[in-house]
Amino acid sequence: MNLPTMASILASISVLAIPGTPLAAAKAHPASAAGQAPAGDGSIRRYCLAIGSNFGGPALDSLLYAGSDAATFGRVLGEMGGVKREDTRLLENPTPAGLDSAFAGLRDQVLRDRLGRSRTEVVLYYSGHADSRGLLLGGNGFDYDRFRRKLDSIPADVRIAVLDACASGAITRLKGGKHRPAFTVDASSDMRGYAFITSSSPEEASQESDQIGSSFFTHYLVSGLRGAADVSGDGKVTLGEAYQFAFHETLARTERTKGGPQHPAYDMKLSGTGDVVMTDMRATSSELVLGKDLEGRFFIRNPKGELVAELFKPGSRQVELGLPPGAYSIRLERNRTLDTASILLAEGGRETLSPDRFGRMPREATAFRGGGSDDSPAAASVNPAAAPSGVGFEYSDQIDMRAGMDAKYALSVGLILNRQQRPFHGLQLALFFNHASMALWGGQVSVFGNFGRDSVQGAQTSVFINTASGGIKGFQGAAILNVAKGVTGGQGSAVANVDYGDLKGGQGAAVLNVARNVRGGQGAAVANFAIGSVTGGQGAAVGNFASGSVKGGQGAAVFNIGGEVEGGQGAGVINIAAGHMRGGQGAGVLNVARGVEGGQAAGVLNLSFGDVEGAQVAAVLNAGRNVRGTQASAVLNAARDVKGAQVSAVLNAARDVDGCQVGLVNISRDIRNGIPFGLINYSHTGLHSANVWMDELGFQHFTLLSGSRGFYTYLSAGEKLTVSRNVLILGAGMGGQIPIGRGYAAADMGVYDLHDNLDFDGPGPELYRLRVMAGRNLLRYLSVFGGLSLNAFWHQGGDATAFPVGGYELKVGDEVYGWPGLVAGIRIGV
Repeated sequence: MNLPTMASILASISVLAIPGTPLAAAKAHPASAAGQAPAGDGSIRRYCLAIGSNFGGPALDSLLYAGSDAATFGRVLGEMGGVKREDTRLLENPTPAGLDSAFAGLRDQVLRDRLGRSRTEVVLYYSGHADSRGLLLGGNGFDYDRFRRKLDSIPADVRIAVLDACASGAITRLKGGKHRPAFTVDASSDMRGYAFITSSSPEEASQESDQIGSSFFTHYLVSGLRGAADVSGDGKVTLGEAYQFAFHETLARTERTKGGPQHPAYDMKLSGTGDVVMTDMRATSSELVLGKDLEGRFFIRNPKGELVAELFKPGSRQVELGLPPGAYSIRLERNRTLDTASILLAEGGRETLSPDRFGRMPREATAFRGGGSDDSPAAASVNPAAAPSGVGFEYSDQIDMRAGMDAKYALSVGLILNRQQRPFHGLQLALFFNHASMALWGGQVSVFGNFGRDSVQGAQTSVFINTASGGIKGFQGAAILNVAKGVTGGQGSAVANVDYGDLKGGQGAAVLNVARNVRGGQGAAVANFAIGSVTGGQGAAVGNFASGSVKGGQGAAVFNIGGEVEGGQGAGVINIAAGHMRGGQGAGVLNVARGVEGGQAAGVLNLSFGDVEGAQVAAVLNAGRNVRGTQASAVLNAARDVKGAQVSAVLNAARDVDGCQVGLVNISRDIRNGIPFGLINYSHTGLHSANVWMDELGFQHFTLLSGSRGFYTYLSAGEKLTVSRNVLILGAGMGGQIPIGRGYAAADMGVYDLHDNLDFDGPGPELYRLRVMAGRNLLRYLSVFGGLSLNAFWHQGGDATAFPVGGYELKVGDEVYGWPGLVAGIRIGV
């Protein structure tokens, strides 16, 4: 199916007013008012399913911001898009089965809620890995056909899917979509159908940025939804406006990155009339207004330093942004200068920025990173001539007395408190505290504490505490505590390091390290915590914890806990991989994983709730679902299906075995393609029978056989009664059989001990016997058999207690003689 022409799009593509907002019908734009549905109770209900998946598989680097992007998208629809809290679902790092379940739950909820209602809308957002075939969820595929079928199964009037992933544009290719600048729409109501918005074309990579803490596409899409895309100035952002803003900003921002230009794409099939209004400024509790007399690129950050909106605003129009109440810092870049302003948005407030509220700040000189050039205005290198030059000095004491200066580099010295309230290049020295309100390039050295409210590039060193609320690129060293939002470099502390952002480098503490996502390492005498993923390593004397994936290793004296683990876990007590383990686990007591590709070795117990491809070695117990390799333990091995071997001194248990079981007792449901080797072997589909038979020596034997249909082992006991003596014969052996018509042919070999008059003192004479037999089934569980035997008797210097009838033995030496013989008996069992 080809996409409609632009002319038909102008006549057919969507807009609804915001669902659930009472003001949606009151705007002075009658054709796009919300509540125009002709049936039901006139209300519209919108649902949001936001999915973030950082881990795409072992061959792909883990993403850092997929989960936070999904949360941000869901949050803006909740604040400004009319989506109720109970109608928002956030799904992090799902499996294909988990995504199927989420689709089913959303479908059931829409079915329940649509009774008596005229309209429903579903907005689905996905951020993560993908390829030309589909989404990649933790190394498992979820193809686009399946995705579209699941979305189509939801009985909503309008279904909107936003995919922020590499090659996500391939889903539009299924229906003929392609990347192009945004569509325009008319302004009516009553739309039906679907819309797919993707962050890239089928052949392109979707990129995320450490500078903005998000993917480019989602960052600009959310900025547009907050009001930056409202080119009509009506206080609403339609689907078309949001796409157009995200398309142009994403393309412009990625044209010179190593990943290359990124072209968002769309595919739509919408009938009826109307605009799909995605967000409405009136649904927010506070607004920030950028006046017409302001022009340039704006960067707006919340109190945590997070970039919540970015846009270029021409001087010809006013822009209204819907933001939650709180304090914000705004940076304005224009003509290679950088101005800053701060503003406090109160609940229900509306603040307008004008040029007189901005102050000038020097630009940060940066270098390109090895991971690719970053050409954003906020990160680009600046001509040094644009910044103040020279070297200056200022003094600051507890009442903040200092000499003014305008130098590029400075040394600032304070006695009690050394505070800088403007961007600072140089070194701050204080006996007690250093405080930098804005960006700092250089270092802070104090006895008690250093505080950086904005970003710090350099070092912070104190005896007690260092903090960098906007992140640090360099090093923090303190005897007590280091705290930063994001670290590129290192943190070293005698007590604790806390990075509530992403860590790229290392943390070393005598007690505790905490970070969100780690790329590098954490080393602590007590514990390491990574709230997200780890790429590198964690080493602690007590424990390591990573809630997300681990690529590298975890080593601790007590415990290691990780999500998906690719590398290794080594602990003195316990290792837990909540996800799949690719590598090895070694623990003194217990290893636990959802699935294993590699090995588990434990002093007590290994557990895999998924498949095992490799080996499990434990002193007591191994348990896995499907084992492709080996289980070895001193007590017990348990698995569902085994392709390989189970080796235990006591018991092996499995459902189906394709290989072998070696142990005292072997149990299986089916071992047709394998071999059980033990004293007692039971297979539901195998051989288990009791034989009563006689031989040419006059012994009556009772023998128990067990094993597979093709291989068996046996235990045998018999007795020969004569006038002068009773001789007991005990034996064990192994053999095999094949079915022939209604019968079978069998051959086995065994060794028997003979005990005269029940005398068990010392070794007795031994009989070695090879039997070749044929059997005939009389009933289902009853057969008769007979055959020939070849015997060798070693009397070991004692009395010859076994003589064949007729005396046709062949003597070999003084103690060994042999003869051919006959066997015959009945079998009870199979």
